Amino acid sequence: MKKFRTINDLGNIIRYFRKKRGMTQAQLAKECKLTQVFISKLENGGGSTLHTLFTVLSALKIELSLSEIQNLDTDNPLSLLE
Repeated sequence: MKKFRTINDLGNIIRYFRKKRGMTQAQLAKECKLTQVFISKLENGGGSTLHTLFTVLSALKIELSLSEIQNLDTDNPLSLLE
């Protein structure tokens, strides 16, 4: 399972699965009714609405799963960035 903690990590995972599926950014964009520029921005850490994110994940047949971060320092929220 691939893990991510930042939007850049998520973008890299989307790129990884897109390439694994043998799709270009343009092909993924067409399937999602988005632009190739949007897919590029998403893969490079650009923001997205949750609806659009789930549209892209669904097109790539990726399931999003959440889990608690172990050893989280709740007194220091900046520890999430480490």
